[in-house]
Amino acid sequence: MRESQVLTIERAFDTDALSSFNCGIREIDQLIHKKEGGLRSFVSEVPCEFYLIKLDDISIALCVLSNRTISILGKRYNSLEIEFIAVREDWRGKGIGTMVIRLVEQNAREAEYPFLTTAAFVNKRYDASGFYEKNGFIKNGKKVDNTIQMYKYLEDSE
Repeated sequence: MRESQVLTIERAFDTDALSSFNCGIREIDQLIHKKEGGLRSFVSEVPCEFYLIKLDDISIALCVLSNRTISILGKRYNSLEIEFIAVREDWRGKGIGTMVIRLVEQNAREAEYPFLTTAAFVNKRYDASGFYEKNGFIKNGKKVDNTIQMYKYLEDSE
């Protein structure tokens, strides 16, 4: 990234913003662009927030967040669920995904969520659980339908 480039994160309200985004992982791109049952319909039908991460007005990543309630030892807690993070293939490995996680953590702490949760995508060619583990998430169960449930406890201080 050059010094003159500007990285912004903006909330999107129109699913048409997804039409030109491709991350380079076939299954994820198919999910993003699927007409029914894909990310477009999820964002339209489920209460969530959808964000685009842009570099000089070019979308290089996206993130979808929602509120969840989790149960631990019979006690219920609010959590901020990372429904979806995708980074364009040519921007992977440059810290963009980790930057998104840090911003989500900051917002979750400010909103007093004690946990972040996600269902990490895993198949033969791609395993997102390693990315989440690198960012402090813990696996919470076994692989089910190409996902592994994961969580991160947000302590009061880092």
